[in-house]
Amino acid sequence: MASTGFVRGEWAELLVEWLAGEGRTADAEAMKLRLANFDSEHPIPCPVWHSALDDTASSLSVEAILGLGLGTMVEARHCGVAAYLALSANTLGDALEICRRYEALYCGGFTIEVVDLGHLVEIRWVSDVSHLITSIMGMLALVVFVQRETGLYCPPSRVAFSAAGSELDRELCEAHFHCPVCLGADHDSIVFPSSYLELPMKQRSSQVAEALQEKMDCELDRCRQRARSLEMQLKQTIGSMLLKGSASLVQAAQSMCMSSRTLQRKLLEAGLSWHELLDEVRHELADKYLHDSTLSIGDIAVLLGYAEPGNLTKAFRRWHGITPQEFRKQLCLLV
Repeated sequence: MASTGFVRGEWAELLVEWLAGEGRTADAEAMKLRLANFDSEHPIPCPVWHSALDDTASSLSVEAILGLGLGTMVEARHCGVAAYLALSANTLGDALEICRRYEALYCGGFTIEVVDLGHLVEIRWVSDVSHLITSIMGMLALVVFVQRETGLYCPPSRVAFSAAGSELDRELCEAHFHCPVCLGADHDSIVFPSSYLELPMKQRSSQVAEALQEKMDCELDRCRQRARSLEMQLKQTIGSMLLKGSASLVQAAQSMCMSSRTLQRKLLEAGLSWHELLDEVRHELADKYLHDSTLSIGDIAVLLGYAEPGNLTKAFRRWHGITPQEFRKQLCLLV
């Protein structure tokens, strides 16, 4: 599921609780210090979270044990206001739609897709990078949520994880999910009968849902506004830095009077990527500079912070499918 983005800061508390429950008191205290900077207001970058899980699982015979253990412990308090809104929904289908709509507020780095398979429904978590323990944790938390909040035994039809794992990982997961499990798939996914979507939620409340939905919509709007504002500011900063020869996240942070760590956190919270923003600015400027016939391809490469013109050509092929020279020739034909 989550990968290059972030997970809820409350998950730090969850991992500490699991360690303490396993009798690993020293490890629990050490992890508490390690993740002390993260809470409900400060999400955990996925690389930091994955590293903490990997270190915790290093002493386990099968890493799936950690993901399954954490998955059974997840409660609404670990997932923010969106989880309480889901609890107040009328049906399971409504609750899942709430999770999909507000996923940017509680977990970043993936997109949720719902695919209608006729009598079955597939929920996919699409991401560039996968992490088995995190994926198992999130998937089992969903299954536990469904069974707890509908009051019914609702096993999935099948489950898949994009991360690779051992045969023991797969067997252990099948014992907990009570269905076939595939490792090394194209994406994380869970399939269940479409009839589950109509199951009523035990804690459904139109009053609570209305109040929380208004709050969540306002927060989502603020999140999008912050993202747009940060994106515009960073693009302007990147453009200015490129004119001076180079652009890096550290330089951008200094220019914006903040630490690189703070800027990284703001990017994560806004669902933005430094490398993608840099690429977008270079793309826009390359198109602009190619209209100026006084600039050679080498000049443009330097203006965009590329060490070699060949690097510009490679990037330009990715953007347009042609070379900068071919693009310029097409411009001449239009004159």
